[in-house]
Amino acid sequence: GVDILDPNSIKYIGKLYSFGANAFGPLHRSNDNADATTQLADLSHLVKDIVEASFSAARKMRGERGRKYVTKMLTDIYHRGLFMHGGANSSVNRTIIPSFRHIISELNKLDSQHKKRVSMVKDLAEACQDCQQVQARVILRLYGDLTSQNETLGSQLKYSLVRIKEAALQILITKYHSPSCDYDHTQVGPEYQRAHLFSGYMALIGNEYGLDGVTAANGDRFLDGCLGVIWNVHNLSNNNVGGNSGTNRFRFGKFGRGGSGDDQKLKDSLMVELTDNLCVKEWLSGLIGDINNQSLEADRMIDRSCIFAWASANMQGDFKHRIFYDDARSIEYSDLDPKQPTNDNQFEPFLSPIVLVEMLIKAGMLTPKSC
Repeated sequence: GVDILDPNSIKYIGKLYSFGANAFGPLHRSNDNADATTQLADLSHLVKDIVEASFSAARKMRGERGRKYVTKMLTDIYHRGLFMHGGANSSVNRTIIPSFRHIISELNKLDSQHKKRVSMVKDLAEACQDCQQVQARVILRLYGDLTSQNETLGSQLKYSLVRIKEAALQILITKYHSPSCDYDHTQVGPEYQRAHLFSGYMALIGNEYGLDGVTAANGDRFLDGCLGVIWNVHNLSNNNVGGNSGTNRFRFGKFGRGGSGDDQKLKDSLMVELTDNLCVKEWLSGLIGDINNQSLEADRMIDRSCIFAWASANMQGDFKHRIFYDDARSIEYSDLDPKQPTNDNQFEPFLSPIVLVEMLIKAGMLTPKSC
């Protein structure tokens, strides 16, 4: 039989909209993370204990190709940042150091076995077994996760798209650079490896696409080589998707790129492909699951307390009251689980897909598809 979708369902509603202009563009942070850490206590002497108490396997883990314990590496990052990115005052480390110190400060406030702390410590320790570009990316991601709720609702919504966008970029890298992008350093040069190719794409379209960590990407010491590889792969891609098979070991470097006009064409082409690979339904499901989560200890992307204020300031009439559950509109929640809030959350926002989409259209994050 024909699968008839519930018109109130996310699956149905998601087909009607595409991403709007405000879903893209640079991420803006109202707080200067360098200033935000000036009042933090020096916890450098606790980094090793914080890590080992939450992730005991870190005691034996080594990075820098086996030369240094990851706990020592993390302590060094706390003091001086990432040495491959220059001194403590380099453009990258001026972001990395305060971000990492903020992370350690927040982790120190949590119980050693708190799920969030364990997960973040594990991510940091495992990043130390990869290159410093990956370490920078993980630090900035964790910092963003910890601080995004301090932003406006619009900024929170844009930040909630970052993980989906990163996944789309990883898929694109696999499409055009597999399998050599996943070979190790004994098989291909760093400019062919996924971590550095990610930096190359970030440098090209990170701000326009709305990704986090563009400054760190621009500090990748293999950036010129990566841009050359990217340019050559896409220049050949009409006839040879996945053209970088790994058998070609030429190092194109910066001379492999086209002129500024060709670079803009490449950026435009990448933006179209990456945008087409984003799924509205996936994003709506994530937002509904986050906002309507009934756990009082939920780790949220969106600060529920700012939703009412935003709706009051931006939506007309009595719309602000529609952000709360209403029995009279129970059909709007028919596709959800849970379908209504608990008693503890009855005065908190509980959004139906229809109400959420109306807000996202007003915020410029979604736009109706043209017929």
